Amino acid sequence: DDHLRLDQGPVIQTLPVTSVITEPAMFGTVSGKDADHVTVKGISWSGGGRGICRAEMSIDGGKTFGAAEIIKSAERPDKSVMPEAGQGRNWAWEQFEREIPLTAEMKKDLKAGKKVNMEIVMRAIDGDFNKQPEHMEQAWNVLGICCNHWARVKAVLDPKVAADKLPATPSTPPPGYPYPKALREAYEQKQPMEQWA
Repeated sequence: DDHLRLDQGPVIQTLPVTSVITEPAMFGTVSGKDADHVTVKGISWSGGGRGICRAEMSIDGGKTFGAAEIIKSAERPDKSVMPEAGQGRNWAWEQFEREIPLTAEMKKDLKAGKKVNMEIVMRAIDGDFNKQPEHMEQAWNVLGICCNHWARVKAVLDPKVAADKLPATPSTPPPGYPYPKALREAYEQKQPMEQWA
């Protein structure tokens, strides 16, 4: 393409701040039986040895966020370098967890025996106050690297799943198998997930 400037794709020296939601799994089912919150776990990291000073999580697609708790390493509980200490000091992924309260509407639907679709979102901020952009388009570059937009997971709260049952994780598709077309289109267009559950 004539509009692509390959000379404007510099060599990457350090990677941007990023995060990953580790629980619940994408398209997973979580117990909604007598639930008043959902537990979300994730990890975050920033390049250049910058530490993570905050991770925030949401279950409503990013309309409302709350700060997650950092899970300190059992091996080094008091040896961590503060994230604001600058570059070159924090090289490990940080683990985060948050119990996010369900909205009144979610609780009402669960009580009525309905499944509740959630769009779980996580964003992180490093010690230099670099933050993740909301969408990939905001960080797009000609080489397609360093895209560090908010982590997103679609999951379902099911009132029929017992609280002590482990969350159901979708089976892994065979190699090279694309998501079903309807699922992919719904995700890309941010449509409700009724057809997923």
